[in-house]
Amino acid sequence: MSTVPTPPRTILLATDMSARCDRALDRAVQLARQWNAQLVTLTVVEPGTLSVERIRATPLPSWASTLDDPVRRAFQRLRHDAAASDVDIVPRVEEGKVPEVLARVAAEVNAGLIVTGIARNESLGRTVLGSSVDWLARHATIPVLVVRDRVQGPYRSVVVASDFSPSSRLALEASLALFPSTETTVLHSFDVPFLGMMDTTRASAIKEAGQAALIEGGRFLEGAALTPEQRAHVRVLAEHGEPVRLTYEYARDHADLIALGTHGRSALFDILIGSIARRILETAATDVLLVRDPKSA
Repeated sequence: MSTVPTPPRTILLATDMSARCDRALDRAVQLARQWNAQLVTLTVVEPGTLSVERIRATPLPSWASTLDDPVRRAFQRLRHDAAASDVDIVPRVEEGKVPEVLARVAAEVNAGLIVTGIARNESLGRTVLGSSVDWLARHATIPVLVVRDRVQGPYRSVVVASDFSPSSRLALEASLALFPSTETTVLHSFDVPFLGMMDTTRASAIKEAGQAALIEGGRFLEGAALTPEQRAHVRVLAEHGEPVRLTYEYARDHADLIALGTHGRSALFDILIGSIARRILETAATDVLLVRDPKSA
């Protein structure tokens, strides 16, 4: 049985300080308040960007009397954008390749959660995740929160897209450790092979498969490292249908956060963030919590 994790003492926000990262910043600040945690904001720039020699080689405009410091300016902007004097915010600007710097800083500050935004939205609700999110989904050893929605307060309800694998159990445990009082639904989508070739009726076959899935879901919960208080907030829902559509529609109408394990026993989630999981990330109308199974390394 897994060890029950606890809310983090340090949150790492990966941001490029653009307007599209405002929602991620707002969510990170809200969580830092909720957990009384330190918030480390990290901006990674290309090598050479912070070079003092390069800055000195650039003539100063007539209104500037002192050497401009891009690090100090970045700090000031982060403080201003956060508008959170009651939160312990530590801005950091680092040079280098984004994945390498993210991994190093997360370890240095002992972060328990990485918060990031999306690259951009396109038509029909499709999300372009960006290379940083792709890398984090594959390699991050701590949960990653991909923020898409506006912050309306603490998360009220979570849906865990589950194939009843150990990896999806880790996603459930991590979600409840972060949000122990949040109503949580374990959503399992199932298929009935050769449904059209069966002697029994379609409805009966689906009902029978659904009942079997609920029994398996009960065993799934029994194996999870949950306290009685956490368990009281969890229910299992088994539905026949395509997992991306079901997850999207359920989250759209009933949840404000989707939790995903990034490695599983089926085609739903694989070590490289399979096509279904990617489609959930791209089409989700809500925020997504990614929890990577350490065994997938």
